[in-house]
Amino acid sequence: MLSLYSDLGAYGRSLNIKSPATDSPSDPFVFATSNSIDFAIDTDKHFLIDDVGDVFIENASPKFTLKDITSTTEIDFSGFIDFVDSTDVRMGYMGYPYSTSRALYVRNEIIGGELSFCTEGFVRATVTASGELLVGYTVDQGAYKLQVNGAALIAGDVDVTGTLRQAGVEVATLQSLLDGVGLGKSLAANGYATLPGGLIIQWGLTRMALTLASWDVHLS
Repeated sequence: MLSLYSDLGAYGRSLNIKSPATDSPSDPFVFATSNSIDFAIDTDKHFLIDDVGDVFIENASPKFTLKDITSTTEIDFSGFIDFVDSTDVRMGYMGYPYSTSRALYVRNEIIGGELSFCTEGFVRATVTASGELLVGYTVDQGAYKLQVNGAALIAGDVDVTGTLRQAGVEVATLQSLLDGVGLGKSLAANGYATLPGGLIIQWGLTRMALTLASWDVHLS
């Protein structure tokens, strides 16, 4: 064992370099100290292990980065941060899949795994393994809302299990609109005409829309 002592006070600060405990090539040398360990080149500090065991790539100008020596890929720009289990099997990753990618991937590779987004200790939104986006879907998470500022394009059915509202006003069923409730106006007051057999016609200055059963015809 090699011991290095400081002479800056009476606290006996030291750094001990301990030899491997066995002759195994995987048994490491040990650097032991009650202080932090800082690695510097010239006057620039690059790598720090602090006194509680946290490891830092230290800030400087220009900023230092951690790179893969085989490809010089910086993990803070265009590489991967892998998350592995105790057997070194990748469970997921975050990063760019290839050098020309413009998309940042956050991927969970566990079968049945989900992606959860949390703030202040609560799960606010979850992407399930089947691709559903759930916003505030459990009791403890509360009734969070999904807000879209701009046009929303939905290429499938819209299932509403709660109350459908337009500008804060409840939109009820088609029958309630026929009866003049919901938005406070009947279909006739909204510019619709109903014909026998359930045909609904809306006339306008620039278009006519016909709705019958489950199909739409728009004439412009």
